[in-house]
Amino acid sequence: MTNETYEINCPALGETETTTDLDRAMDICYAMHDESDAYAYIRDSFGEIVGEYGDVMEAVALGIL
Repeated sequence: MTNETYEINCPALGETETTTDLDRAMDICYAMHDESDAYAYIRDSFGEIVGEYGDVMEAVALGIL
């Protein structure tokens, strides 16, 4: 059995964390978003975004993505 890995990123904070629990990943993602008031997202081990908080278009406009 393989565990799915989730990478949580917040470009505004410059932080990245990894976990194998999606619920934990969502909690971390929300905390990063809440701390920075900016876009934060979660990617699975296939590179797909599986969760996000904030406005991605704002992050693109600010040049942090």
